[in-house]
Amino acid sequence: MEKVNLNITSLEQLYSTNLVIVSEYRDAIVEKKAELVSISYTGGFKRKILWLHTESMHPFLSDDDHEMVSKILDACRLSWDDIALINLDKSTQTAGDIVESLAPFFIISSVPSSLYNMTHPALYQLTETAGIKTTYTDTLAVIRNDKNLKIKFWHALKIMFEL
Repeated sequence: MEKVNLNITSLEQLYSTNLVIVSEYRDAIVEKKAELVSISYTGGFKRKILWLHTESMHPFLSDDDHEMVSKILDACRLSWDDIALINLDKSTQTAGDIVESLAPFFIISSVPSSLYNMTHPALYQLTETAGIKTTYTDTLAVIRNDKNLKIKFWHALKIMFEL
C-alpha cells in the first residue's frame, strides 16, 4: 500500500459534498441560521403549537379572524400563550424554514391548499411525521364563513389535541 499525503485542499475537495463544510459555504449556512432566529409571530408558543396562515391585508390577522382564532383556542382549552401564529404572507422565511427553526409539536396550516398542491379531501385530516402532528385547513376567512368547515376543523382539533 502506498503512503498518501493529503493536504487541506485535497481533503476539502474529497469530502466537500458529504462530510466537510467548505469554508466558502460555511458563511452562507451561518447567515441562513441567523435569518431563522428572527421569526416574528403572535403568541407565546409555550405548548409548541405553530399556526401558519396567509393574510395579505393585515400584519397578523384581521379582527374577524382574530376573534375566531380566540374562540377556537378557548374551545380547545388553549390560549394565545400556547401558540405561535405566523402570517406566511408577511414572512421572509418559508414554512419549512420556520418549522425547522421553531421545532413545533403541532402544526395547523391554514393556507390555501393550492400552495401545497393538496386535494381537498386531505384537508382537516391529522397526519404525524417525525413526531409533529399536523392538520391542513382552508384559509381562516373561508372557515369563518362556512359552518360545515368549522365543524370539520373542530373534529380535526379534537383529535389533534385529544379533547
